[in-house]
Amino acid sequence: MRIRVNTSEHRFNIRLPSWLVFNPVVAAICAPFIGGNLGTGFEHISRRDVIKFFRAIRKARRYMNGEPVVYVNSSDGSIVEIYL
Repeated sequence: MRIRVNTSEHRFNIRLPSWLVFNPVVAAICAPFIGGNLGTGFEHISRRDVIKFFRAIRKARRYMNGEPVVYVNSSDGSIVEIYL
């Protein structure tokens, strides 16, 4: 996973291994926060569901290689890109 931030003053890249970000331990930690904060429809999301979601994200890397998942261009010229 790569996170790129370009502003008028700074430019930096953050590289994180996808296996470190999207693993079952992180899923177990995130599941209670996801269930409580996303609102209707997500109150009863389980740890197993989050693990399945993370597994799908890891598989999507093969198809989205080189394409940004998130691309934000603000009015002040700042750009944020997230790649898998």
